[in-house]
Amino acid sequence: MKESISKELLSEVLGHKDTVDSVKYSTSYANMELGILYKKEYESYNLVDCINIYELAHKCKEWAWHQGFSIRSSVFTEGSSIKGKVDLLENYTRSFEPVYGDTEPEAIFKACQWVLDNKDK
Repeated sequence: MKESISKELLSEVLGHKDTVDSVKYSTSYANMELGILYKKEYESYNLVDCINIYELAHKCKEWAWHQGFSIRSSVFTEGSSIKGKVDLLENYTRSFEPVYGDTEPEAIFKACQWVLDNKDK
């Protein structure tokens, strides 16, 4: 699994504008099996924190909602693999091409990255 999220998107979703310095996928950290490990600046200190991958995916959906987008995520099988799919809708009126990922969280992160990159257009 390679769920990935940009540090810019993670900053937006967590509300730490411009404070996330680096992001790394972690298979185990602080009793979490799957998580995103990130380094942030806090009052002139560099701190390392971790968030569960599924909790982060949910927060991303909430963030997209506040940007005027609805994310409907699902999983499907492709051969022996389970993949993720996202249907992205803007204000329930305009739909976009589905977004796919190796996992459901990865598809959510890709869709939210698109929203971040295009929200001012």
